[in-house]
Amino acid sequence: MCAKWSLEFSDVERLSNLISQIPNKSEAIINKTLETKAVPLVKLNIEKRINLSKNWKGQLLNKNHAQTSGPFNVKMENLGFELLTKPKFNYLVFPDQGIGRNNKMKQDFMQLGIEESSQEIVEMLEEAVFKEINETLGGN
Repeated sequence: MCAKWSLEFSDVERLSNLISQIPNKSEAIINKTLETKAVPLVKLNIEKRINLSKNWKGQLLNKNHAQTSGPFNVKMENLGFELLTKPKFNYLVFPDQGIGRNNKMKQDFMQLGIEESSQEIVEMLEEAVFKEINETLGGN
């Protein structure tokens, strides 16, 4: 199970004017911003949607919960990244996709977390590239 984010055409259009001002540096800036700022944001937005395991009385089970145990590994790509569940947490596919006897409804926490983060990620990228333009070209 994974959640993947990468620049889409509409995002590139938004960033293209900024990127064209420092073409030799913008790719590295975008990749660094994705790794240092976007990945933690997406992890947070996905993890907060993962339900905590409860018993039949509605009480939390006395165990480590995926929501608070850092269930994801990150695979960085050029201008994107992929969040993969750690092997111990591969069971998250069942509630996410609504598969199995105990998971009657799809929760889609992976997709919803990515969607919630997308706009903010593009804004982070714009800010990082703009900051580099100002430092490199001497702007305001």
